[in-house]
Amino acid sequence: MTTNAPSSTSLKNAVDQTRDQHVAAVNAGDAEAATGLFGPQGIFLPPGQPALEGTPAIRAWFTHVFAEFSVEDFDLRPATVEQRDDVAIEHGNWKATFQPRDGSPGLPAAGTYLTVYARLSDGSVCMIRDTFNGMPG
Repeated sequence: MTTNAPSSTSLKNAVDQTRDQHVAAVNAGDAEAATGLFGPQGIFLPPGQPALEGTPAIRAWFTHVFAEFSVEDFDLRPATVEQRDDVAIEHGNWKATFQPRDGSPGLPAAGTYLTVYARLSDGSVCMIRDTFNGMPG
């Protein structure tokens, strides 16, 4: 699942669409869709881990998390989105419940995030950097 919003789509609308697709992919536990929202040179910075650079590393992280947990009620609440040419920088708050697949009680989590979106040369808009805090222990 990629945004691939045409260049005629405003950057703001394309970012909103990409964010909505990200929320849907995480709630569905769809590692391919979640990974597909990152640009080919994307960097993902999950808490307490080294930078995950590129599609294979990002896909491996989502695959691992979704194998261990069903993520429920994931939501992103942007506080600000700052646009600079074909780049948008967004920060805000997130929340979710991580339901272990082994039947253990769910783990509520919340925190803040920072995502950088960019319009690529083909006109698509994707996440090029993403980081967050607040994962459950």
